[in-house]
Amino acid sequence: MPPAYQIKAKVVMVGDAAVGKTSLVRRFVHDQFSDTYAVTLGAKVLARDTLALSPDGQEVAVRLAIWDIMGESSLLDEVSETFFHGAQGVVAVCDLTRYSTFERLPLWLRHVNQVAGSVPMALAVNKSDLQQEVLVLYDDYRVQQFAEEVGARWYMTSAKTGENVADLFSTLGQDITARALSTAPPPEFR
Repeated sequence: MPPAYQIKAKVVMVGDAAVGKTSLVRRFVHDQFSDTYAVTLGAKVLARDTLALSPDGQEVAVRLAIWDIMGESSLLDEVSETFFHGAQGVVAVCDLTRYSTFERLPLWLRHVNQVAGSVPMALAVNKSDLQQEVLVLYDDYRVQQFAEEVGARWYMTSAKTGENVADLFSTLGQDITARALSTAPPPEFR
């Protein structure tokens, strides 16, 4: 039986350069990973369908249009309106090996909230495959506390191994669906 509803949602990936935003999107959309670093200029958009459940238990087809935003925080004032307008979800990404990327997440989220308002979000502490190589790890309590403060679910992720990548996007799709259907049910999917 086809899904009862279809939802299209814009999701923005935010965070500093080289935290793995592009790699997370590539892993989720194409199930691929590359160790080669390529700077994202502007934004790249990729889409993937996922399934969610409506509040009444019906399947919902969710098309996530994922905007992979450049990681240059110095340009946020100039590009926020363009990139964040219409966002229905956000994935804030930091790098497990660089705590400073975690410390700058409030800046990224402040810009998203100014343009898109309060939307469902997920926090990805990326590069968990490098956990054994890091001398001082993130304090899970601090990450949990921050996630609670901003109303986000959080995940230790690895674009390289795929750890928690599908879960992150699927759960975010579910949160977006719940919010969308609580405000106004979409027309039936045909």
